[in-house]
Amino acid sequence: MGNDSASLYQYENWLGRPIDNVLMFLDHSSWDAFDKSIPWATQLWEPTGRSVIWSVPLTVNGSSLEQAATGAFDDHYREAALGLAAAHSGSDPIYVRVGWEFNLNRSPWAAQGHEQAFINAYHHLVDSFRAVSGDFKFVWDVNVGGSVIDPATAYPGDHDVDVIGADVYYNTTWDSTDPHKAFQGKVDEAYGLQWQQDFAAAHGKPTAISEWGIQDAHAGGYIQDAAKWFSDHDMLYANYWETNAASFSGELRNGQNWSAGEVFRQTFGASSATADLETSAPSETDTLVFRVSADSYHGDPRFIVSVDGKQVGDVQSTHASHAAGQTQDISVTGAFGSGSHDVTVTFINDAWSGSAATDRNLYVHQISFNGEAYAGDLASNAAGYNSYGVANLYSQGSADWHI
Repeated sequence: MGNDSASLYQYENWLGRPIDNVLMFLDHSSWDAFDKSIPWATQLWEPTGRSVIWSVPLTVNGSSLEQAATGAFDDHYREAALGLAAAHSGSDPIYVRVGWEFNLNRSPWAAQGHEQAFINAYHHLVDSFRAVSGDFKFVWDVNVGGSVIDPATAYPGDHDVDVIGADVYYNTTWDSTDPHKAFQGKVDEAYGLQWQQDFAAAHGKPTAISEWGIQDAHAGGYIQDAAKWFSDHDMLYANYWETNAASFSGELRNGQNWSAGEVFRQTFGASSATADLETSAPSETDTLVFRVSADSYHGDPRFIVSVDGKQVGDVQSTHASHAAGQTQDISVTGAFGSGSHDVTVTFINDAWSGSAATDRNLYVHQISFNGEAYAGDLASNAAGYNSYGVANLYSQGSADWHI
């Protein structure tokens, strides 16, 4: 979802149930940025009422684990603890993921060659947090795949670890294109998911998945296998990477991996949460209606509606035959706010086999906003428009309106 609390409600409406928690990161670009990110992050998510899994750096760019191991940054840790504790309500634990993915080489707290400094710095952070509140629970978090060390060499000890976490991603660039084989590979590889379970059992700790994601439309089998693994091993939580940030295109609700997204919704969604969704999301006061038609070659066209750059509602589709002169009105609702808005329809599943008769197309004849119709007021973009103001999406692309 990125750092956008408004998209939380869009995601929950797409999923069909409220989510259990969100994953948030404190800034590690500098200590000044670290300190400033604490109130910003807490103010971002506190109004939503959702629990937060906090990713807290052990050190920042330009400083070292050896410095952290001396207690040099304990004041920063304490400020973070004060801020996170103040934003917390209720009796649930506050999960803190300390120096995540330390077994890789891409962060300032990478433990390779600094294992003891990592352990000592970890102790300082835990002590600083515990001095503020007993509600904190600490997650020691490894990345599955590409480990440059045996993670056990940087284990801080049972006293300061409450949960054994793992991050695991499916990418067909290096994983099997068979989703079931790919997930089994994550289980079996060195320091993989089975290693996580065995290590946790040896230390009497529960397990969790701090991050997981897919970026392949055919990953439905991987999603189903992951869900079964999480359930069979009584994971405390499993946070899906619902964003295209950080060079991993894992977002599902935007339809980019539509088939996998549908499997995800069937696996993790729940219609029983409808009442909770209605009380959690902002009131929906605005209505957009799209009059559309289709050339449904080997399937109906599917499209996404966005307002001011943010997706609204589910992936939509239409079977109304353009050739037969049929149209269908599709409505989406949301609280878009006052003033003008940019509305975009994005066609996401183009198909063509060489002729007009073997072409899948989407036509947007008209849109209306709270009853006011817009047809010809079309912003410039890649779509074609005929003299009647119909947006003809002949290929995967978008049409825009300024309303």
